[in-house]
Amino acid sequence: MEQHSWDLSTVQRRLAIATEAARIGLWDWNLVTGEMVYSRRAKLICGFDPDGDVTLDMARGVTHPDDLPRTWSMSQRAMDPAIRASEPYRYRLVRADAAEVRWVLAYGQATFDGSGSDARCVAYTGTIQDVTEQKLGEDQVAESEARLRLALDAGDMAVWEVDVVAGTVTHSPKLNMLCGFPPDARPSVAEFQAHYAPGELERIHTLAAEILARGEKRMEADLRLIWPDGTPKWVRLRAQEVPQSDGNRVIGVLYDITERKYAEERSELIARELRHRIKNSLAVLQSIASQSIRGHAHPEDGLAALSGRLVALAAAAGSVSEEDWDNPSIVGLVDRVLAPHHDGDSSARFDLAGPDMPLPAGFASTLALALHELATNAVKYGALSIPGGRVSLMWTVDGERRLVLTWTETGGPPVSPPDHAGFGTRMIERALFTPYNGHASLSYTSAGVHCRIVASIPA
Repeated sequence: MEQHSWDLSTVQRRLAIATEAARIGLWDWNLVTGEMVYSRRAKLICGFDPDGDVTLDMARGVTHPDDLPRTWSMSQRAMDPAIRASEPYRYRLVRADAAEVRWVLAYGQATFDGSGSDARCVAYTGTIQDVTEQKLGEDQVAESEARLRLALDAGDMAVWEVDVVAGTVTHSPKLNMLCGFPPDARPSVAEFQAHYAPGELERIHTLAAEILARGEKRMEADLRLIWPDGTPKWVRLRAQEVPQSDGNRVIGVLYDITERKYAEERSELIARELRHRIKNSLAVLQSIASQSIRGHAHPEDGLAALSGRLVALAAAAGSVSEEDWDNPSIVGLVDRVLAPHHDGDSSARFDLAGPDMPLPAGFASTLALALHELATNAVKYGALSIPGGRVSLMWTVDGERRLVLTWTETGGPPVSPPDHAGFGTRMIERALFTPYNGHASLSYTSAGVHCRIVASIPA
């Protein structure tokens, strides 16, 4: 191979070409003579006269006053024989010609004469480069990231990223918290998926396949999780595929929607209960009308009894939906709910026994709804559907505010378990008392319907 021999002038010319192409200025400070030499590019960066001389005072004068102490300290470290620092440093200049603030990146290296304790710095040489656009770009990115973090924090969201090929997932304390892991855990994709509720992984995979088949890249879905302690959680999953030359990445956000889901389920329960109550209204009114008229010899007496019972029924139905009572009592609640089913004398159709005590509004509404449903069914099918039928309603409350209430029907038509549980039955047994650490059970004996309710009364 042919060897090239470059003289000093050739090296200097090539260096000048390279530095000019990179827009890098050169500077040299001779500490022996005090002379400073700036290349043309270095003078342009600082706003100096391209044909004029540069002094140390001029170099210090264009350095931003807030940055001068730091840059001067770094130069002193570089020229200290015991330290000989050479790290680059970025600082601001105030251009000499237009007082314009620019960001520059400087690099300097000292030259020493002698060795050991006799060593002394004789020259400090380096480069200077205008990096204002790069700095502004970094500031914009940092500002965007800060806004993104603020938005994610405000939305209680976690950002995640999965490398499909490697099977790895990014980690963050927020992501771990949403999925039931300790903040410092580093779970794998499989460990995250292990927290999916049964059937959710298959559903999400099917949904993703359908989206990809349509040529789309974005997916949004609600995902049900089961935390290690058994707590059910709902999260909203938003994801987008990012193709790369070495494989695919999927990025997205995750945020908790558990309370929203519970609110939606409660709204649906209320809507279904309302439809159920409307469906029963005519049957109940028909039964009350029949009993009222049949029980009186004179039509006007029957009409008066019917009118009174309708007023009581309206009051009882209203009490089922009210949640703003001022601490109603158990006895008062029972009286209001059962009033439509007797002519002012509850003992004619009901045997009532139990202690009286105030109830929180939410619990009172729940208990009223359950009693109203039991009474409605008794009027339609059970003991209150015929003369002579009776209902025994007994309750106790222990020292820990644990309520045990029984509803027992006797003297009514024969009853048998229904072929399938209606909405009212499911609502009583499965939904109403769960928030109060309680439950309700219904049984159908030859004597009549029996219901037992157990729940904790909130303080």
